[in-house]
Amino acid sequence: MSTPKLARVAEALKGKGADALVLLPGPNLFYTLGINQMLRKRPLIYVIFPDGSLAASLPLLEVPDFRTKYAEATVVSWTDAEGPESAARQLGAIIKERAGRATPRVAVEHFTLRLFEQGLLLAGLPGTELAPAEGFLDDLRMIKDPEDVDAMRTACRIAEESLERVIRRFRRGMTEKEIANELKIEMLRLGTEELPKEPVVSSGPRTAFPHTKTSDRPVNAGEALMIDTGARYHGYCSDITRTF
Repeated sequence: MSTPKLARVAEALKGKGADALVLLPGPNLFYTLGINQMLRKRPLIYVIFPDGSLAASLPLLEVPDFRTKYAEATVVSWTDAEGPESAARQLGAIIKERAGRATPRVAVEHFTLRLFEQGLLLAGLPGTELAPAEGFLDDLRMIKDPEDVDAMRTACRIAEESLERVIRRFRRGMTEKEIANELKIEMLRLGTEELPKEPVVSSGPRTAFPHTKTSDRPVNAGEALMIDTGARYHGYCSDITRTF
């Protein structure tokens, strides 16, 4: 299943003269393929080629869901008993074959690629130099489609409306943690996909510390109250800070 964003990434890859783009779970994977996953101990490695085709090295339990979205992709799977090493080497061989050269030009995410996946990849791509992909991915992602803008606005609305609801219910003596928990419940009710961050609620003298943690401190009358919160919708996050 090709998408406009996948086509754009593939075209940009071609324009850079790269043979492949390697993506791990994170924002760029969600942007390109619509796959929302977390980095885990089991490595999930996705490859985009300049013609828009895909390959991946995945744990066997992740394959069925990926197939529902990208049935034509080349997938090398592995089990916990086998480990990921052989599958990653096979993925490297696929990249070399598609590139038609022994040392392909491979773009990777400078801020996401872990030593773990780098070691797995290079075992199948000896001598290959990995180049940062942010140069062209960032340029693509700076220009938002209308649905991206709508998602950003929705993420903002969820955060602001949840905060308004909680503040209307505020009573003297509520603790910072009680306020934060109420915020999380309201954001989930209003449609946040997940919480991009834990709400930070601070009061009184603690508001002087912008990166503090929410505590059990009761909020009393006449005190400052500062709330830093945000929601996530279709991959886009909002981040607001309000003082009362």
